[in-house]
Amino acid sequence: DVQSPKYLGFSSLFFNSWRILLMGDVAYVADNYEGLVVLDLSIPTEPEVVKTIKAAGGIQDIWVAKGHLYAAVGKPGIEVFDLSDPKAPVSVGVHNIGPSVIGVSEANDILWVTNNEAAAAFTLEDPANPELIGYEETSDWALNVFAKGNLGYISDWDFVHVLEAFPDRKAPEIDPHPEEIYFVDPDVPTRT
Repeated sequence: DVQSPKYLGFSSLFFNSWRILLMGDVAYVADNYEGLVVLDLSIPTEPEVVKTIKAAGGIQDIWVAKGHLYAAVGKPGIEVFDLSDPKAPVSVGVHNIGPSVIGVSEANDILWVTNNEAAAAFTLEDPANPELIGYEETSDWALNVFAKGNLGYISDWDFVHVLEAFPDRKAPEIDPHPEEIYFVDPDVPTRT
């Protein structure tokens, strides 16, 4: 009965879970305190914790693509986990892009990321090593993102921004670390 859902079960051991993704008989839970929690859903009403992996930072969002899990781990950035063994993810790297990363989404081999101040796009030609191809500051506070095709839909407090990424192009001036000084060659064309 839609009006009276029936409570079937639960799994504990979480401190601050933000998101859950189901992949067959496995679920991945983004926990801001515990890290990445892997659940066995062989018995759907009795989820069993099979592994907890401390991440580089508190995980607020996760996305699975191309055999990897991409985790928004706050100030450290994006942590990439190899899912060759779905029940035993292995961290293969962390990619920092400035302020605290809180949202991730993927489509068309483009990983979109929000970090409070901006949206970033990465190509997933090499899924274990995303390459930054675009970075755009937003007007307010980039909270989350959803990818569709080459587009990233960014929830930005009072706005929803729509950005387009081009995986075959990379602006040479990209540097998402506003606290650092960098130089741009004025003779190299950049996107506008």
